[in-house]
Amino acid sequence: MKYKLLLLIIVIVVIVIAIVILSKRKPKLSFKNTTSFRLSFTQGYMMNSDSIYEYKLENDKYIMSIKPYLIDRENISSFEVDKSIIEEIETIFNKYEVYKWDGFNKSDQDVLDGDSFSFSLDMNDSHISASGYMKWPENYGKVKSEIVNIFEREFEKNK
Repeated sequence: MKYKLLLLIIVIVVIVIAIVILSKRKPKLSFKNTTSFRLSFTQGYMMNSDSIYEYKLENDKYIMSIKPYLIDRENISSFEVDKSIIEEIETIFNKYEVYKWDGFNKSDQDVLDGDSFSFSLDMNDSHISASGYMKWPENYGKVKSEIVNIFEREFEKNK
């Protein structure tokens, strides 16, 4: 009888611990039908050392904008892209679980002339944002590289 009671208590404790752990996990988002996205980053403090990659849903059309490194902000290029390009970007967000970045805001105060980034993503019912200075969320480099490649490919097509 003592053995059965002890076993029952252990099972109940394990179940309670599992419920607590699972309730604290952030639910996995699925990126679909995003309405706006912006990734900007700087590389040092030279004039025009920032880069901006963004898109917005305007009047049922996706408008992509790009401001490459060392180009003046007055020369931002904007052009319409097909929804399939946005879906390609959303696949990257899902692949690298970018939803985990939400709220990331870290910096290395010991670096005086470093790199920074800012990320924001909007869907109809949620918003994700992250930023950092010489600190980056998991898979940031991969996401940045793949996103920049898509934007630059589309920029070349729409020159």
